[in-house]
Amino acid sequence: MASNEGPSQETVSVEDKGPTELQQIKSVVDKRFDDDKTLRNEWADFQNYYTNDYWDDEELEKYDSEVTAHYFFSNIQTLLPLMTDSRPIWMVHSRFSFLQNVLNHWQEALKYAWMVHDLDMKVPMAYLDALVSETGFFKTTWDPDKGTDRAPGDMRIEVVNPKFMVFAAGYDELDECPWVGEKRRQPLSWIQKHYPRLREKVLPDSNTDTGDSDAASNPDELGSFASKNRWTTVYDLWLEDDGAEQELKKEAAGQGTSPSDGEKGVGDKLKRGKHPNGRLVTFAANGKGGGPVLLSDVPSPYNHGKSPWVPVYDYRQTHQVWGHGECRQIRSLVLELNSQLQYIAHALRNYSRQNWEVDSNVQEPEKVKETFHEGGQFYTRKAQYGTEGAAGMGIRPIQPAAPPEQFFKWLRALIDIIEEVSGVTELSKGIQEKRARQTAQEISTIIETSYTRVRQKVRNL
Repeated sequence: MASNEGPSQETVSVEDKGPTELQQIKSVVDKRFDDDKTLRNEWADFQNYYTNDYWDDEELEKYDSEVTAHYFFSNIQTLLPLMTDSRPIWMVHSRFSFLQNVLNHWQEALKYAWMVHDLDMKVPMAYLDALVSETGFFKTTWDPDKGTDRAPGDMRIEVVNPKFMVFAAGYDELDECPWVGEKRRQPLSWIQKHYPRLREKVLPDSNTDTGDSDAASNPDELGSFASKNRWTTVYDLWLEDDGAEQELKKEAAGQGTSPSDGEKGVGDKLKRGKHPNGRLVTFAANGKGGGPVLLSDVPSPYNHGKSPWVPVYDYRQTHQVWGHGECRQIRSLVLELNSQLQYIAHALRNYSRQNWEVDSNVQEPEKVKETFHEGGQFYTRKAQYGTEGAAGMGIRPIQPAAPPEQFFKWLRALIDIIEEVSGVTELSKGIQEKRARQTAQEISTIIETSYTRVRQKVRNL
C-alpha cells in the first residue's frame, strides 16, 4: 500500500496531447474486465441462490408458492466448517540443534500472526467466496497505518471480492500473469483518507447516487460531506515490470486508441526504472483534467516478485485462473427441484381450498357463498343431485386430480443426483443412513470414502 500522503506533486503532470499512459492502461483493463461480465452476472445469481432468493416476484402469480429446497446453503454450510475449522499446525525445525530455540520463537510468531490477522474469520470468508463465486482471493500487503517512512509496517491480509478482480488473459495461473489488479468503486472519503493531497484532483464517477442527473461535479462545488459520499472508480494494479506496462500500451494501441480519442489527462506520467519485484500502481478513473489521476506508483516490496493477490479454490478448471464452485455444478438440478416443489405446493393448496358445485335448482348460490366456509371457488350447475352432495342440499365437492406417482419418483431422483454431483450426502451431514445396520468397520470405511472430495478440496485450499 502507498503512504497516506500519496505521490509528491512532482510526479503529477498534465498531458496536453493524446491519451496519457494511464488512459492506455485503463482502456486495456476496462476491456479485460468487461470480458468477464457474463461470469460476474452468474456470480450475482449464485449469491441470490445462496441467500435463498430464487423466485422473481414480478413473474410469480399471487397464488404461487415460494417454497424452496435450499440446497445451496445446506451444501455450502456443510463444507465450509469442514474445510476451515482447523488451524494450521506450525512446525519449524532447524537442521542444527543450536538454532532450534530461535526457530521455536518463529513458530510462536506464526501462531500469533494467525490470531492477530483474524484468519479464523478471514479464511472462511475467502473460502465462502470460492464456494459461491468460484474463486476466493486474499490480498497480502503492508499496512501503511502501522509503518513509517523507512519501514512499511506490519502485514495486512484482506479478503477481496472476486467480482473486483481483473488480470491478464491467456494464463493458467495467477502468478504467471504479467499484471493483476482490482477495479472497484470507492467513496471519495477513501481517497481523502489515503491520498489527502490528491483529493481535490479526483472527481466522482457520476451524481446518480445522490439523485442528480448531471455529470460528475467539481468536489469544491459539492461541499465536504456530500463530496465524501460520492464514489469514484479506483484501479489498483501490480505490474510485473516495465515490459508489462509496454504490453498494456501496445494492446491499447491495437484497440484503436488514438490521440483523437483521448482527453487531456491530469497527469499521469508513470515512474521509469527497472523494478525486479514489480510495481504497484494505483489511480482513480476521473480527474479535473478529464483523465485518470495517478495516486501511487511504487516498487513492490515483496522479494518473491509476485502480485499480492492469492487465489483460493473449491475446484479448479482446466487451464483457467477462475475456479469452479458448488453453485454452478448443482444449479440446474436445484432449480428443477424447486420448480417441482412449487407444483406440489400448488396441488396441495388446491386440495385444501376445495372447489364446490352448487345445484341452482336446489340452492341459491349467493346465499350458500355467504354461509359457507372461506376458501375455494363455487361453480353453479343446474342438475338434480337428489341425495348427493352435502346432506342432500345440492352441494358437492370437486375433487382435484392427484399428482402422478412418476412425479414423486422424479423428485427423489433429483435429490439423489444432487447428492451424487455435490458429494454432500446424509453421512457427511451427520445423518444416519436409512439402511440396514452396519458394523463399526463398515461405517469407518464409508466415512473415509466420503472424504475423497474433501481431500481434493484441501489441496485446492
